[in-house]
Amino acid sequence: MPSYIANFLSKGISDHSPVSISLLNLKNNRYKAFKYCNTWSQYPQFLVKVEEVWKQSLEGHMMYQVVSKTRSLKNSLKDLNKQYFRNIVTDANEDRDALKQVHEALQQHPGDKKLQQLEKEKYQQFRKSSYLAEIFLQQRSKATWIRLGDDNTRYFFLVIDHKKLQQAITQLQDKNRIICTNSEDIAQILVEFYQDLLGKKSLKRVRAFKSFLHNDPRLILGQQVALV
Repeated sequence: MPSYIANFLSKGISDHSPVSISLLNLKNNRYKAFKYCNTWSQYPQFLVKVEEVWKQSLEGHMMYQVVSKTRSLKNSLKDLNKQYFRNIVTDANEDRDALKQVHEALQQHPGDKKLQQLEKEKYQQFRKSSYLAEIFLQQRSKATWIRLGDDNTRYFFLVIDHKKLQQAITQLQDKNRIICTNSEDIAQILVEFYQDLLGKKSLKRVRAFKSFLHNDPRLILGQQVALV
């Protein structure tokens, strides 16, 4: 039986005292659901691995074959992840530091051909690892949004506020190149801009002659119905 700590809290206005229990040395045996990682598709032989598993010949009902191949493919992708994509973010950080060291060495010896070649290699390596890390972090951030955002948690509201700040216009330059930060001034600048762009309503509008519309051939009633 695992050890635990019981903390008796203040009862407040209730006639009962709540108890907070923390379990110690508790092993998490919960099964982790399989999640496809978008970075796996960047592996050169990714489609080959999928095709090898899916071409396996199995006996039984069609649905049984699909489930069996899917389970086998999961194991293959898990091995691929452990071998090439286990520490994506860490690898990107290490490649960044390595590239920084080469840049610092080039500042001391700018004419060194070996350092120039090494800089190209480190740059390409960091470019690849940082791209994989970006894909991984982007997918994880979306998963976090799905897991936490729908629960109206504090994370949900923080994301909403952040998106509002990204979409908000906090300052704008007018025709005279003066930066305005007041919301009413910003609104007026936008109105004037689109009035100049689209034009203003004219009181003296030239009306079109209806007879002009009958100069060209027109659709008969049957043709008009066919277009509806």
